[in-house]
Amino acid sequence: MSPRSAGLARAELVKAIAVVVGVGAAIVLLIIVLGRLNEQPATPEIETIGVRPGPVSVAATDDTVWVAHGPDSTLIAIGTEQLEVTSGPTNLGDRPGDVVVIGETVWVGAIEGTSILRIDRRTGTVVGDPIEIGDTPKSLVYGGDSLWVAAFNDGTIARVDPSNGDVLDTFKTQAKFPGSLAWANDSLWIADVVGEFVVRYEPATEEEDVIRVGDGPTAIAAGEGGVFVANFNDETVTKINSTTGRVVGDALPIGGKPGGIAVGSGSIWVTRSEDDFLFRIDPDTMTPMGIPVAVGDNPQGVAVADGVAWVANQGSGTVTRVEFTGGDE
Repeated sequence: MSPRSAGLARAELVKAIAVVVGVGAAIVLLIIVLGRLNEQPATPEIETIGVRPGPVSVAATDDTVWVAHGPDSTLIAIGTEQLEVTSGPTNLGDRPGDVVVIGETVWVGAIEGTSILRIDRRTGTVVGDPIEIGDTPKSLVYGGDSLWVAAFNDGTIARVDPSNGDVLDTFKTQAKFPGSLAWANDSLWIADVVGEFVVRYEPATEEEDVIRVGDGPTAIAAGEGGVFVANFNDETVTKINSTTGRVVGDALPIGGKPGGIAVGSGSIWVTRSEDDFLFRIDPDTMTPMGIPVAVGDNPQGVAVADGVAWVANQGSGTVTRVEFTGGDE
């Protein structure tokens, strides 16, 4: 073969290889594109349950959802399977605050008044006398074998024995306006809605740390390795590392005036009271998960149990059940 012929042969070989490589790359790209086209986003299953006027707070377990209503100060229980009322309405007397379930007892705080109530989980009846706490005992959380109650107008925290309702201690922290409570890493986390900070209180040592967050921290929840704060006025969510007590990254803007917040099933769930959506956030990356889910009018409290979110819609007198099924989270 002449040098010229050998050169032409090599050139043709290079072209052939280039074509093969190009076809291979195209096939790989096509596989990737088709794979992405076949990915389906998680689809929410949404159901709406009519309740009494003005539901403001909600608590949930695997089999029951408890809903507290503001205008008539009542509590009802809804079965999670049949989606029908199973007990109530129970007359609460004062306008209700948070609802917390501990064992066989449902505890209800108060936006108006000075006491909290115990409700029998099976019968829906009030147990014993109201337990005096202080002015506006709205916020409740369970942790460290105790029920913790924040009396907003008094600026105090009460520690209650959940087995009998005895008030074990009442004290003040640097949170003068304790608006919401969470429990994580053997610590009580207290959101001061006026002071724009969260206090980490360690009961074992009585030490306190002040952590600056956003404007108007009205709701707080813990789980997935963090403490998450919904800041009403600047419409953001702040993540705090529950071990170090340090803010993680920048606050995530979510819009829509956040009302309630919950952590569960690998997500942070935040109600947007202004535009009637439920917003879902990845707790690790602090990025939105999917698009917001339309719920009822003026959504407030939210609770998560067994992979299902339950939202109390104050304006429409409904509870929305939201469950994500299938697809990629």
